Amino acid sequence: MVNNNFQGSVLSRLKDNESSIVILMQRLGDEDLCGYLLNERNVSKSIIESWRILKLQAINEKEEIYKIGSFSYKREAREPLFKDRHTLEELEILKQEMGEDDFQTQMQQEPQARESGYFDISNFTPIASYELDGCNDYIFIDNAESLSLKADDRAIVVVGVDSFDSLPRYTLKDCIAGIFDEEAMCNNIIEMALKYRDSKIFIEGAGGGLMLYRLLQKEVLKVNERLKRDSKSPITNQIETYPTIKEISKMQKISSMKPYLNTGYLRYLSTALGVDKVKKQLASFNPEKPHRKNDCIDALSTALYFKECKPKITSKIENGQRIPQRMLKAQGRIWRI
Repeated sequence: MVNNNFQGSVLSRLKDNESSIVILMQRLGDEDLCGYLLNERNVSKSIIESWRILKLQAINEKEEIYKIGSFSYKREAREPLFKDRHTLEELEILKQEMGEDDFQTQMQQEPQARESGYFDISNFTPIASYELDGCNDYIFIDNAESLSLKADDRAIVVVGVDSFDSLPRYTLKDCIAGIFDEEAMCNNIIEMALKYRDSKIFIEGAGGGLMLYRLLQKEVLKVNERLKRDSKSPITNQIETYPTIKEISKMQKISSMKPYLNTGYLRYLSTALGVDKVKKQLASFNPEKPHRKNDCIDALSTALYFKECKPKITSKIENGQRIPQRMLKAQGRIWRI
């Protein structure tokens, strides 16, 4: 109601086009007035960049200099905002009493807590491509509920599945996420399809998924015609839609990644795109707070849940003995040094 009132009433009550609007407030949540106005889905980036934003945190991690007219003040790193009210020691005690989420929101002006502690992201470690024993690659699309620019963020996640100690191991190979219109979304998917030519592409059919599927088919046709003219191989990735998973909730599906993460059966390629965004969502994930951004890890968890995601056959029977795939490859390998 506050956000709607601001857009529909406050903006129309300015005296003239040169009038200023000053918002003084404590952050209340990710979708409060400041969060709403700083979101590029609601306000264009160029307008946001023209505003002056002053965030006064109880504890600042970096040195800051405040200047207003002739007044200037240098605030040292980790200097309490209001020493006479709370010392640094008292603020640390207050954080423990309030809890990380409430302290970050009310005292640090950052509604989305940096870490909830559900996932230990130190277990999310890189792996080099040569360590993977032949992957099946899959591309999962989190398309949000709408193709509108004001919908949730969209995500494209590429996951490779190989076999490690007789169990499937999942490797995040790339992640692209952000606010995309339908054209940009199709272009990003095609980019990943060209990069991972043997991958299967899965799009959830709910929301705008079926529409995205039809748009993607048309864009693939255009690209293939261009590739054919340039005497290049066309896109042949299998593209499928799937119904919404109803057996478990989205939060349960994401939560189920924990044992894979803790045992090293969920890792990321050392050259993967978008790892920082995935780590951020893992760090802030809280099963009790589903409103937080989780588009990347939602798509990633779908890959783990999907029964179609399987590793390649890594061995075969020869003369009654099982020969690992890596040994089969080595028999015909030639090294050039």
